[in-house]
Amino acid sequence: MYQLITRKLIKLLGVSLILSLTGCLSITTNPKTTPVKLEEKSTVSPKPTQTPLPPQIASSISDESGYKIDVSRVNDPQWLEAISLANQRPDLASGRGFVTLVRIFWQDAKPGETIQLVSGKLNELKSSTTGGGRYLQVPNGGFFIIEHIPPHPSNNKDELEVGAYFHHKPTIMVDIPPIGQLGILGDLTLNWAGSSEVGALIIKVNKPLDKEIKLTKIRLGPAIVGGPYGLDFKLDNNHQVVIKNLSAGTYKLLFPEFNYQKSRWTVEVFPQKATLLEFSAHNQTLIEKVQESQGIAD
Repeated sequence: MYQLITRKLIKLLGVSLILSLTGCLSITTNPKTTPVKLEEKSTVSPKPTQTPLPPQIASSISDESGYKIDVSRVNDPQWLEAISLANQRPDLASGRGFVTLVRIFWQDAKPGETIQLVSGKLNELKSSTTGGGRYLQVPNGGFFIIEHIPPHPSNNKDELEVGAYFHHKPTIMVDIPPIGQLGILGDLTLNWAGSSEVGALIIKVNKPLDKEIKLTKIRLGPAIVGGPYGLDFKLDNNHQVVIKNLSAGTYKLLFPEFNYQKSRWTVEVFPQKATLLEFSAHNQTLIEKVQESQGIAD
């Protein structure tokens, strides 16, 4: 009896041993099965999602140097729409740009009135980057992008010179926002130059009565006046025009109905003085300056 029980136990143990060995071999020799390491799963990161950061509101609120800044309306629908559009720019969506949003008004100007803006760092608000231009024909109350160069570690301020070509251009210190984060300057209202800083320009053109010469306007603007640069001023029936409240400085005068290269002059405007320019138009291709003088502005 004892021997019979012993033989049965040995037989059972042998079967169990064979099954165990067979199972081990099937696991270790099967090339389609690879052990999974838990630590490898933990190193897989989800793909990041680009989410616009909240705007950085400028710390400078107002200034007495010909302009003022107001941030009280940056939660209005127009501002929220502009912020959304600005955040679609590739340089912000990719977290690379240094960009500030601003809305510009002119003192006493009508809503939507077009003005010529002068600034080397401004672009019109678009969802794509645009490469800056110094002269912009823009509506009063328009939104603009200030594109900053990467700041120096010791200075996070940027100088923005902005104004109309025919008025003073104050320099405004703007906080540069963190990279990839939209900055908000607010509503920037530019004031007209004071009476002690402006002069006047009087232009008179003589032409022969027996010749048909088209002469209806002059164009005044920067050194590259012509095309989209400069503003047109209509001549009256006596072929004269008086332009008041011009900031003192150097301008270019053009007669756009004549040859661009032969009808362009440099004009100086002096504070509290009127500059008189008299021209003579001989035909549609020839116009010349015959007199220039200064007087006291009204």
